[in-house]
Amino acid sequence: MFKQILNTGLFRFIGLVLAFLTGVIISRLFGADGKGEITLFLLIPTLISTYFGLSIQEGFLFFFGLNKISNKDFKNLLFRASVFLIPVFLFFYFTAYLFIDNYNYYLFPQIILMIALLYAIIFKFSLRGLLEFKAYNLILFVEPFITLLGVLIIVFLDLNLEYIIWAYILGYVLPLPYQYLIIINKEKTPNVALKLKQIVNYSYKVHFFKILNFTENKFDILIIGYFLSITEVGIYSVAVAITVIFQSLVQTSISTVLLPELIKNKSDLKQKLTRDYFKLSLGLAFVFLVGTLIFGKIFIENIYGLEFNVAFTPLIILSIGALIKSPAACMNSFFKSKGMPEELYKTSIYSVIVNILLCIVLIPTYGIVGAAIASSISYFIYGIIMIIKFKNTTQISFLNLIMFNSKDLKSVKNLIQTRRQGV
Repeated sequence: MFKQILNTGLFRFIGLVLAFLTGVIISRLFGADGKGEITLFLLIPTLISTYFGLSIQEGFLFFFGLNKISNKDFKNLLFRASVFLIPVFLFFYFTAYLFIDNYNYYLFPQIILMIALLYAIIFKFSLRGLLEFKAYNLILFVEPFITLLGVLIIVFLDLNLEYIIWAYILGYVLPLPYQYLIIINKEKTPNVALKLKQIVNYSYKVHFFKILNFTENKFDILIIGYFLSITEVGIYSVAVAITVIFQSLVQTSISTVLLPELIKNKSDLKQKLTRDYFKLSLGLAFVFLVGTLIFGKIFIENIYGLEFNVAFTPLIILSIGALIKSPAACMNSFFKSKGMPEELYKTSIYSVIVNILLCIVLIPTYGIVGAAIASSISYFIYGIIMIIKFKNTTQISFLNLIMFNSKDLKSVKNLIQTRRQGV
């Protein structure tokens, strides 16, 4: 398992480097205004696919993990999900188009992007449920590579900024046939006639968490765009992007592999795995925070340019909040594996309310620093609540969860040895 996490982390790192280069090229060539405009181009399609997609991918992962989806089931479920969700996406997109005026729309590419996001997320989560991490890790590399290549072609041809959205579309669309073939060629259980309703009955519990978490992560950008300027959106998005690098490398890499493993294991082992990987995540989060304090300002100025140096303060504030929230992703996987995904959205309700209120109060007065403070406080609240819930469910003491000792060092050593044996 640790080998899979390291491999996933490596491919995620490579993918992040490619995505990072894409962001740097956009920032360097189009400035803070261009960076902010691209961020907003992608926001509405991503928002709609996230809010109204019912997190159906979580149901695919869960039931694939339980070995309850056959090839026939998968094709049938995919067709039914498409027939149900794509009209919903279109309805809400055109509703936004008719009633929200202060936003630049690019109808056809944004519609294609919404649909591509739906299939991309279902396929990737299905690969995780099938434990097809080689294919999954390859996609982590291929998607941003295609996007970067598309951006370079657009820059070379000297096309307008809005064409960059097509690079993102191709990044999601071109790998889809490969993922589909991997999924249907995987030997699975005989047909059990799984219904879309069964998928939705599980996924909607996670969905409340997903939309609350998305709101918490994106509401600050929306309010910055409303109260401040597109330039401020571009600068703040750099601080967010650097924070996401850590979250993706550590939090997502661990939870990607941890969840399907927890689904297949018994309760006692679930607790031990969650505790051990929480400690590992917490330690790495602290290292990231220290590294950001030391090298963050130099990194921003030399990579993005002096125009973006004011992003350093928001970056530090966001990193402090991520210190607790990022490792809490292990708790998210724990409760999902126990069939209790509702615990995630019950927690997010509190953190999102705090985030929204603080954004409205702080951003008009303190700008992007106020946005970072609001988000960091809400991250911290979410992390603490999830730790308390895990403690109450497992009876693992708070100190045993956050304090490192010789046994923990031995566990890390064993994980590294396991990795070496798997190479």
